[in-house]
Amino acid sequence: MIGIYKEEFIQYLKDNLGYAKVSNKNIVTACPFCEYGKEKKHYHLYISLELPIFHCFQARCEQSGFLSKLMSHIDGKDQTDRFVDKSLIKESTHKKLDINPLKEKKALILPKIDVAQFKMKSMYMKYRLGFDSDVNSMNKLVFDVQEFININDIKLDDKTQGLMDFLQNNFVGFLTEHDSLLILRNIDPNASFRYYKLDLVENEFLDYYKIQGSNINSNTVVISEGIFDIFAEQYTNSLKIRDNIKLYAATLSGSFPSLLKSLVFYEQSYRLNVVVLSHRDVDLDVYRKMKKFNSHIIDTLSVYYNSSGKDFATFPVNPVRAVI
Repeated sequence: MIGIYKEEFIQYLKDNLGYAKVSNKNIVTACPFCEYGKEKKHYHLYISLELPIFHCFQARCEQSGFLSKLMSHIDGKDQTDRFVDKSLIKESTHKKLDINPLKEKKALILPKIDVAQFKMKSMYMKYRLGFDSDVNSMNKLVFDVQEFININDIKLDDKTQGLMDFLQNNFVGFLTEHDSLLILRNIDPNASFRYYKLDLVENEFLDYYKIQGSNINSNTVVISEGIFDIFAEQYTNSLKIRDNIKLYAATLSGSFPSLLKSLVFYEQSYRLNVVVLSHRDVDLDVYRKMKKFNSHIIDTLSVYYNSSGKDFATFPVNPVRAVI
């Protein structure tokens, strides 16, 4: 057996798609929706060895679902029972998936947060957070942007190099969970130049900013668009669910469906209980569609708005649950 699959499943994929390889706890093969008949160095369809589901991570493909969908697309009929031993499908929803789609790289070094040197940046963080928190305890926070660049020997393009003094004096940085992106935010809330993104590693997956929750065995994740939304919820616990959260994650202007796919593989969880901290201007139909087209990985979906402001970074936070 190969995970939950019989040995002949690999040969079936090779015969029909031209390529299949067992990689840690997934099978990597050519996507029949976007890569059929193409010869590539890297293919993008991942089939879990623990559950009969698949994802294609080719940009703009977005195909994913239960194995029956994949099998029906390949040869016109569902042959799942032919290849899957259902007695081996794991009941646990928090098993580890040992894959790392990012290229091998050394861990980045974060400069120590020097509050005395960067008083304005420290004041900005306390103002945005709405509470007096120890900035040194915050995950992957960067005050000294120039030192971060120097100690990690990051090569800058001419545009970023020309902005370096401005970024150093006026921006705080947030490093994404897998070190592929540094998000820089202007400490002047009235500035027209509010954000700057520094790409560090090319990555096909959506990277995100993360705060670890208190229950690693939970399948409940809190997601939002902005970093300060999850900071606020993690600290204030306005939803009264903090003790049962696996993690908090911000998309940084990426899409929620892309974030969920990243969480499945990076955070090693299936059947997520998703809690969305929504901006007030997002229509509920967006979330209804998200739940419908991602039902294979979403177990439950709850959406909350802050009745006191446009998002959860507006204080005081008064959460209102929307009916999906």
